[in-house]
Amino acid sequence: GRGVVVDEFEDGNFLGPTVIDLNSVNPNEPITNSSYTEEIFAPVLTVMTVPTLEDAIKITNSNPYGNGCALFTSSGAAAQKYQFEIEAGQVGINVPIPVPLPFFSFTGNKASIRG
Repeated sequence: GRGVVVDEFEDGNFLGPTVIDLNSVNPNEPITNSSYTEEIFAPVLTVMTVPTLEDAIKITNSNPYGNGCALFTSSGAAAQKYQFEIEAGQVGINVPIPVPLPFFSFTGNKASIRG
């Protein structure tokens, strides 16, 4: 995502599409990666795999922003539990989060500066 230059804003700070792999996350330790601890308004996808559904709920709810998240699972029961127990403005189940277009309201949550 580095090196993006936007015409007429050559001195701006822009980030192109970026995927960050945090698969080595230990659910019992604090996550210190800035893609998790900072609120990013850019085309960034942070990917985490955790051992249990409870770990996924714990990690999701411990994020101070709670803008959006997604869960990929083959279990309908897990999907429903996750959907009802997380604190996030947007949730995708087996699909990425539905990023709002300008004519939709923003669905930020918790400490989000936009929510």
